[in-house]
Amino acid sequence: MESPPSTINAQDMALQNPLILTKILQNNSVSLTSCRLVSQFWNEVVLSLPNTRLSLKLNHNDEDCDEALQFFGLCFSLDKRLAQRVSAESGTFSIDWRLMHICGKFGDWVQILEIYLSEEDCLKSTCQVLKYCCPNLKQLRIDCDFVDARNVDLFPPDEEQILPVKPNLTLFTLTCLDFDPEIWFVPAIAILIQLVVKASPNLREVTIPWGFYPNLANSKCLESLTI
Repeated sequence: MESPPSTINAQDMALQNPLILTKILQNNSVSLTSCRLVSQFWNEVVLSLPNTRLSLKLNHNDEDCDEALQFFGLCFSLDKRLAQRVSAESGTFSIDWRLMHICGKFGDWVQILEIYLSEEDCLKSTCQVLKYCCPNLKQLRIDCDFVDARNVDLFPPDEEQILPVKPNLTLFTLTCLDFDPEIWFVPAIAILIQLVVKASPNLREVTIPWGFYPNLANSKCLESLTI
C-alpha cells in the first residue's frame, strides 16, 4: 500500500521561496540574528541581503590569552559577509587590535563602520583603519566620549597625513559627547574630520560637532550638513 504523498501548506512553501523570504526578512521588525538560527537555508538568505542590518560587534572587555585565541579562531571561520557592518565599542580595554584585525582581513567587505571611542588613543587605530582598509566604505559613524585629546598624534612620525579616496562613502557622522570646543579644542578630531571629508567626494550627509570647520569645497554632492 502506497503511503500518502506529503503535503506542504502555502505558508511553508512561501518560506522556502528565496524571493518571498528575502522580502519578509527585509522588514525592519524582523530579527535577522534569530532568523539565521532557523535553518541553513534561512541563514544563507539572511547573509545574502544587499543591505543587511546585521552588525559584527567588537565590544569584548577581556584581553586574556583564552579570549584572544577565541577571537582569532572566530576570524578563521567567520563568513566574510558578516563584516559588511562592523561596530566597535571601547570599554575597559582598547578595541584597537580587534578593529584593525577585522578590517585588515575583511576590509573589502566593510560597508558600514560604527565606532564608539571612550579613550582618545583609539583615534590612532581608527585613522590607520581608514588609511589602509575599508576601500568600499559607505557609512562612517564615530562617537567620541572623552574630554581631551590635544596630545594625540593620528599618524606615526614621518607618515603622510592623508587618506585614500573613499568614492562610496556617502554618510559621515562624528559626535563628541563630553567636551566644549571653546574650552578643549582637539586638533586630532579636527584633522580627522578634514581628512575624511577631503577623501570622500560623494558625501551626501555629514554630521560634525559645533566648533569644527572643515573645508567642504570638495563635497559637491552634499545634501545635508548637521552641526
